Amino acid sequence: MGPYFLAWSTMMDLVAKGYSWSGNERNCCYLNEGAGRFANISHLSGLDARDDGRAIAVMDWDQDGDLDLWFRNRSAPRVRLKLNRHRPDAGKGSYAAVRLRGTKANRDGVGAVVEVVLADGGKTVSDGRRLVKSVRAGDLFLSQSSKWLHFGLGAEDRIREIVVLWPGGRKELFGGVKRGGRYLLREGSGTAKRHPTREGPEVLTVSSRGAGPGSPVLPDQTSSGARIRLPSPIPLPFVAWRDQTGQPRSLLPTPGGDLRLLVLWSSSCPHCRAELSNLAESAAALRAAGLDVLALSTDGFDENGQVADTSRVYNEIDAVDFPFGWGFVDQSSLERIQHVQTALFDRAVPLSVPLTFLLDAKGNALALYRGPQKVDHIIEDARTLGKVDREERLHLALPLAGRWFTKPLGPGQIAEFMAREFDTRHPEQALHYLQRAVALVETAEERVILVRDLSKQHHFLARRYREEEPQKAVSHFEAALENAAEPVVIYNDYARMLCQYGRLDEAEVLFRKALALDPELAVGREGLELVERLRAEQEKR
Repeated sequence: MGPYFLAWSTMMDLVAKGYSWSGNERNCCYLNEGAGRFANISHLSGLDARDDGRAIAVMDWDQDGDLDLWFRNRSAPRVRLKLNRHRPDAGKGSYAAVRLRGTKANRDGVGAVVEVVLADGGKTVSDGRRLVKSVRAGDLFLSQSSKWLHFGLGAEDRIREIVVLWPGGRKELFGGVKRGGRYLLREGSGTAKRHPTREGPEVLTVSSRGAGPGSPVLPDQTSSGARIRLPSPIPLPFVAWRDQTGQPRSLLPTPGGDLRLLVLWSSSCPHCRAELSNLAESAAALRAAGLDVLALSTDGFDENGQVADTSRVYNEIDAVDFPFGWGFVDQSSLERIQHVQTALFDRAVPLSVPLTFLLDAKGNALALYRGPQKVDHIIEDARTLGKVDREERLHLALPLAGRWFTKPLGPGQIAEFMAREFDTRHPEQALHYLQRAVALVETAEERVILVRDLSKQHHFLARRYREEEPQKAVSHFEAALENAAEPVVIYNDYARMLCQYGRLDEAEVLFRKALALDPELAVGREGLELVERLRAEQEKR
């Protein structure tokens, strides 16, 4: 990787951790005082939030006659709505809003220029003052404001007519527009049609799950946690833990094909205490839904991997009379679980508890839950996510009703993402995810690339194990050679390891294979010389 791409990779890692491109400075708002002067009213306007802002859209959201603002941020909250309520009655009657509908031109009239011609005689009107706006497709950075054109009017301004210059050059006059109204201007009609005004802002209804496009929903706000249903089953990495007797255990497939709820918690977390209590009280319902529960405390080991004081953990378990299995998870496993979060989500967040995974019988995560959850939601997910097809799963994974704008990642691509995240710290786990990605990718082109990556990962592990675990290294060298794009280097490394353990005949074969592919390979010739020298030493001994 060259310096340029390395720099970009480093910057994107920082962005994922919440760092800002701009330093998280506060938003600014300036008031035009006229004569080229602007006053900073950021604080007075209430717009000076410390957001990492990306986009802003302007519209009369509550249709009260003044303009409101939608903000889109990269940091949380991702969306803000600022309703203009400085003077509740200020907008009433002091505006006119029009929406174009093209018939020969494009439907939304994009590119049209609209002139509102005011009548003579008002205090601020001289010779028929004109207000001019145009319809745009995209305005401001990453933004599209409403296609309603909003014209602010003075206290005594009256509208004489509206002139529309349609795309293509046709000019059309519209009369009958009065202040304080919203009007639809249809191309070729010459008549402004009054549009009904909604009373109050549009509200999205709350529901536990979406009913498809056209049925807007919001996540259930009765829980302070996040319920995240995954678009594809994600295999969890190796998780090591100790049971209450101190015996080492690992997270194996569940007997009988049951689903499992893996709960990470801490005795110092009051939300965790409430979560364990809820699970204990709902034990019968959870078992009826085929759910086995395993609660793993993060309190069991100190920074050195030694068993810490666990008395508080036992006290919490006893206090709620916890009826399911429980134990202690080590720091290495927590690190691997954190890698899962980092790979799955654009924003890297610290691992916090309670953190719960809904797992199928093979150990694949179907959903994850951050913070306290309603048990009814977990049971609902257990009964649906393990049985639905891919299309339905993709629909359920949406936090709001709608459809995917881009093609969602397939299971193979997700597994590849996981492999990249585990690449250096946990190479064996990265290998596992790469193998899964090769089996799941949908195109031959993707498979070719992943197979080569798989070969490189085997080669990396072979070099890692060649000193202390030569048999394991041999198996990785052999696997690396099966689909190697450039086997010369692998032949050379493999042969030198065999020399180290006295397997000279095998080493010679590999050096000759390397030279057959690259006759100018100096290290290959040096390798054959090494073989002859070691043979001579063996004969002397």
